[in-house]
Amino acid sequence: MLKTTPRERKYLVLEPDAKHKVNLFYDKHRFDTDIKLINISVESARICLAYLPAGIQEGDDIVLDIVFSDELKPIIINSKAKVLKTFMVEKNFNIVASFILTPPVHKILIDYMGNRQMKLIREFKGLQL
Repeated sequence: MLKTTPRERKYLVLEPDAKHKVNLFYDKHRFDTDIKLINISVESARICLAYLPAGIQEGDDIVLDIVFSDELKPIIINSKAKVLKTFMVEKNFNIVASFILTPPVHKILIDYMGNRQMKLIREFKGLQL
């Protein structure tokens, strides 16, 4: 069962930096137009697309390639994932996918999440970098 309320979630879910690029790979095809990362955690991501790739459904394997543009160097998260849920919001499609992370990518994602948390705290307190 998909945990959707904050009380049921096991991991913290964050809104990503505005500067990011997402590529979705499904059935040997790359989809990179009009894809936005809505939120991310160390176990899953929610992306928004203008259209769904033909045939994609819950349980399918995909690959997500996410690049966060940082001031110093880009942070790259490239991971296999499993589609947990697809749904429509307004005129866009959303996909919630669970990562299948390798240890090096898991560490990169944990580091990104920690840094993003600190940045959001500073923004909230008015102490933006």
